[in-house]
Amino acid sequence: MKKIEEVFLYFRNRKDLTLWLRPHPLYEQTLEVMRPQLLQKYRELLASYEEEGWGILDSGYDLDLAIASCDCYYGDYSSVAQLFWETGKPVLYQDSLVREKECKIPCWPGAFWEDEKEVWFVHGKVNLLFHYDKQMDRLSCIGKIPGELAFKGDLFRSVVRVEDRLYLVPYFARNLAIYHIDKDQFESVQIRDAEHFIEQPLFLKGFQRGNVLYCMPAWYNSILCIDLTSGHVTYTMVDKNKVRGIPGVFGGAVSIGRNILCPQTYKKRWLILNTDTGKVSWCSFADPEREITSVTVCGDTLVFFDARTGCILKETREEGKIEELLYIDSNEIQLYAVSENEVIADDLGSGIYLKFCLDGTVVWRKERKEEKTVLGSRFRKVTEGEKNCDIRFTEQEYQEWNSPSAAIYKDILPIDLYYVEEENEVLTLDKWLSLCDRIQMPVPDDRHSGKMIKDYVKSKLANG
Repeated sequence: MKKIEEVFLYFRNRKDLTLWLRPHPLYEQTLEVMRPQLLQKYRELLASYEEEGWGILDSGYDLDLAIASCDCYYGDYSSVAQLFWETGKPVLYQDSLVREKECKIPCWPGAFWEDEKEVWFVHGKVNLLFHYDKQMDRLSCIGKIPGELAFKGDLFRSVVRVEDRLYLVPYFARNLAIYHIDKDQFESVQIRDAEHFIEQPLFLKGFQRGNVLYCMPAWYNSILCIDLTSGHVTYTMVDKNKVRGIPGVFGGAVSIGRNILCPQTYKKRWLILNTDTGKVSWCSFADPEREITSVTVCGDTLVFFDARTGCILKETREEGKIEELLYIDSNEIQLYAVSENEVIADDLGSGIYLKFCLDGTVVWRKERKEEKTVLGSRFRKVTEGEKNCDIRFTEQEYQEWNSPSAAIYKDILPIDLYYVEEENEVLTLDKWLSLCDRIQMPVPDDRHSGKMIKDYVKSKLANG
């Protein structure tokens, strides 16, 4: 209800815009059954909106007029939205948790590659690639990665550099992106059947082994293998019975020796990729009751978390012996190896994080402070000693990287906006509307009315 009130207030104060409101015909019935305490408030909001008369309340059954008359769509995922974006007009899918606020956007690394001289990173909430020169203390915005949403979070989780090429491994992105540094050009590699994994992450991490880049799956059904000389792409199937993934297919990806390991929690087993042979094998969890949801590697020692018991365990691969290190009263632990003998355990639920050694000794335990920037609670700032280190729970390296992002703020909005976007803490309703003029919105002659739009969609579906 608070989101509805905020949207009404926003449009009430915009004299240059008119809100055309079409409530879902079953919304009141849904509230009555699932949230009856909100029903009266909702009815009062609608009655006030209609009485004040500054917007249009459309409660009719015919969608054609609204689709043909409006310039933009803002609201939930729906069949109306699908019909609407077939016109080529801008669509913004609403997020009820996002609030309008004036705030600068930090240049926050969502996935990165680093050496002693420079850092290449993709922003965590905005589709932009950045370069940071450590020696010159200079940050440069390279630009938007083609073919992906402008404001989608977690587009990429891993960046691998091979000579003058950056391989951006897709998470919520739908394509593998390659940035040619010497040519300042992007190349896009389409992922087979990616369209079937709607709102599902594809890959966790990329590993270079010799002349091959292996992209290990998150919810995807195969390992993506790229020949780094020829560019040839192959797929190693890991789940023949699945076209689409299911939640929690793989809980991490680590490299140890010649093998890459991924725990498959729901099937209680490890996926083991032998990078010498390219062959995949499986190994059941030593204890079939375990729910391994996070894993990291310290030297030759595998450290993993059992969400069912709250126990952190270690296994030295040569000995094959599993030992319990310590217990944490949580089932939301992420592990990050920060040295050959030290691991950080981040409790995403309580906000507590701790550093411990492989003998189970706790070095320190601290309360993690929420990051107060526009990026929200999933992005956190950790203070250790005299310096600020940025850490996100998706990447272990943030604990060690003396990031420049804490001090660098820019108004980083891509110059081009994709015509279908998702609202987030960066792309709010107000910013989206301010960018809509940048979108080319030609409406073809065969889709200039609602009925023709529906006929067009039907024919498109019929013809595949």
